[in-house]
Amino acid sequence: MGYAEWGATVFSIIYLFYAIKNKPICFFYGIIGSGIWAFVSFGGHYIFDGALQIFYILMSIIGIYRWKFGGKDKSELPISEYTLTTHTFIIIAGSIIAYILFSLSQFIDLIDQPLLDAFTTIFLITGTLLLVERKLSSWIYLIIADIACIYLYGVKGWWLFVGMMVIYIIFGIVGYNQWRKEWLRTE
Repeated sequence: MGYAEWGATVFSIIYLFYAIKNKPICFFYGIIGSGIWAFVSFGGHYIFDGALQIFYILMSIIGIYRWKFGGKDKSELPISEYTLTTHTFIIIAGSIIAYILFSLSQFIDLIDQPLLDAFTTIFLITGTLLLVERKLSSWIYLIIADIACIYLYGVKGWWLFVGMMVIYIIFGIVGYNQWRKEWLRTE
């Protein structure tokens, strides 16, 4: 699966590059990278991670529209942020959903690392939903989940994906800082 890992990695890096720059074209590259990544994940018995990649494809389609026309009067959607109370609710609800997924996964033999796979999947979904809505904190959710994914992919020996997570973390820090500057300029 070396070529597939490389393809997913290259298209995902291009996606991140444009996401940091706040450009809707990022989602086109995200669709391609996630499609390839799903193939690898399903083949490696990370069922939740594979499903996550399918979710990314769907969210990329929605993201294109939201970023271009999700603001007032169908204008570009601006960067914004939720309150601490909202984030507390998101974290509690996400943890409960991840635990339910983990509990259900006990009935499926094909899932490796089910607890961590469930938690990373739920919080990567959360970060993606927030990214599509151009919430500044989306980067924080994604960074934390990417740190956990380093272990998941390392266990499988998927070193390109481990490297990808390191790149995602670095890009996430850069993205957060760039979006924060833009957000503060508009506030």
